[in-house]
Amino acid sequence: MKERSVRPARTFLRFLFSGFLLWMLLPAQVRAFSLIGPYASWMDVSKGYRQPGDIGGPMNIGEGYRWNLPVVTYGFDRSFRDYFGSNGVAAVESAFQVLNQIPSASSINLTNYPANVWGINYSAQAGNVIDLKTMALSLVLEHMGLASPIRYVFCIRDYQLVSGANYLFYVTERNFDPATAQPSPYINDTLFTYELLQFTPTPTLTNVFCDAVAYPPDPFAGSVSTVTEFVPDVGFYAANLSQDDVGGLRYLLNGNQVNFESLLSDVLPSDTNTVLVRSAYRPGIEHITFVLHPASALSGAFRPFTNQWTDVFYDEEDLPNYQSVKRVTTTPDILFTAHDLGPTMLYQRTGTTNWENNADANGNFGGAGPGVIRPLVVIALNNTIPAYYNEGWSFPSNIIQGEYTAMQLQAWASFDGSTNAPFVYPAGQVLFQPTHVRFKLTVAGSTNAFAWTLPGVANGRFLFQTTTNWNAWTTLASLTNSGVAFDFMFKASTNEPSRFFRLSPAP
Repeated sequence: MKERSVRPARTFLRFLFSGFLLWMLLPAQVRAFSLIGPYASWMDVSKGYRQPGDIGGPMNIGEGYRWNLPVVTYGFDRSFRDYFGSNGVAAVESAFQVLNQIPSASSINLTNYPANVWGINYSAQAGNVIDLKTMALSLVLEHMGLASPIRYVFCIRDYQLVSGANYLFYVTERNFDPATAQPSPYINDTLFTYELLQFTPTPTLTNVFCDAVAYPPDPFAGSVSTVTEFVPDVGFYAANLSQDDVGGLRYLLNGNQVNFESLLSDVLPSDTNTVLVRSAYRPGIEHITFVLHPASALSGAFRPFTNQWTDVFYDEEDLPNYQSVKRVTTTPDILFTAHDLGPTMLYQRTGTTNWENNADANGNFGGAGPGVIRPLVVIALNNTIPAYYNEGWSFPSNIIQGEYTAMQLQAWASFDGSTNAPFVYPAGQVLFQPTHVRFKLTVAGSTNAFAWTLPGVANGRFLFQTTTNWNAWTTLASLTNSGVAFDFMFKASTNEPSRFFRLSPAP
């Protein structure tokens, strides 16, 4: 296999009138998104970067990181399925469904998306639970290259001591309008400004010296409006993405965004005799389809998955070229798992250190990007919550600590805007679930579907058989009543006699 890379009242009225005209000329909606990538050298702890839970820093326009795969797989390990059960799997899959429903980047119309996506379920809020789907959607957006827009709308780029304890601060903007790519202080139509704060290091803010804290000057304006910004808060849920969320994805994946980048190392030519062009200028992939990686329903072991597509790149003459490629993977690109993360952490996930920085190859010498997002992404959710928090009392004290003095910490749940009670996790499967048989029979070009549940005890064995004369039965398959769905298709021959099917207990 080969590779290559190729004045008074009057003045006031004039000002007011001109201001009105200016307002009339402003766009109806103002938005912005932020990008995330591996830390640049200036993003140190003293400026508020690299804090616990962070995985990267805010990228400048033109320095974004993106996937260059049209299909990205996701999966769940045994620990996730044991704790969250099938409802938890369905909740995360519904998050991926939101992403799959986004049209190709070039055809995205941001007015089709709301400026604020947030709903509140008061039962969930009273129950102190966090929506699993919304949390998963937010974390995946981060691993699609989007950063927290409120946190990074204003960033301290540098500071220096002037005299005594007086410092000079340099503040830059790292939010960008998806239509113009210009820096913007707006997030989903809400204007933000900032205050500079200086901190004294504490155990939780170790060595943090300063930060530019963003806030809306309108006290009645909502602050959080994007899914990317989601800070786990009880009772809140998002059924869709906001304009700024989608605007960021449109920027990153648009085919007009041409970067020099390499295919992943496990991408191979479909024809082994083809010369693979691995490194070249490539357009954005336009749309990513998220697919569940195949796995055993019992052991959870992942099976090989093959994806083929046509890779588009540009040659030295700036002409588009096409090559057929494939990728065979044995593990998902995004893996959801559940672990004991202690009583206060909700989640952990992999960082950006393995993302590929192609700054030099794109003429941004020594820059922070652009680059390519690389798997594996692991998102671990805490499976030891809910827990109880008891605050210590100074001695001597006649207050005895116990459950009645404790505060219950947050828990995972699934909920929406309906009146249905939140489904609270864990939700491990306790009762035996029998195998569900799904049989499709095609006769004379017409397909009929039949479905039923196996009777009997757990792990009972059955033979799936067919006959045309009720005497001689032919075994088509054997199956075990293990809870794993059994699918079978049968196409009858043209003009063949009547045919019968049965499931019979194995001898």
